[in-house]
Amino acid sequence: MALKTELEIDGLSHRLYAESIASALAVHLLHRYPTHKPGVQACSGGLPSL
Repeated sequence: MALKTELEIDGLSHRLYAESIASALAVHLLHRYPTHKPGVQACSGGLPSL
């Protein structure tokens, strides 16, 4: 995997780049594929009357 290769290459810029990409990937995966689905609360009575 390219990300693993970037992490193994010596040099601060390669490591910083790879860690940034890894963090962005983790955030994307957690946002896109959550472990639970947010529920919709039941609403009764409709909108308040003015």
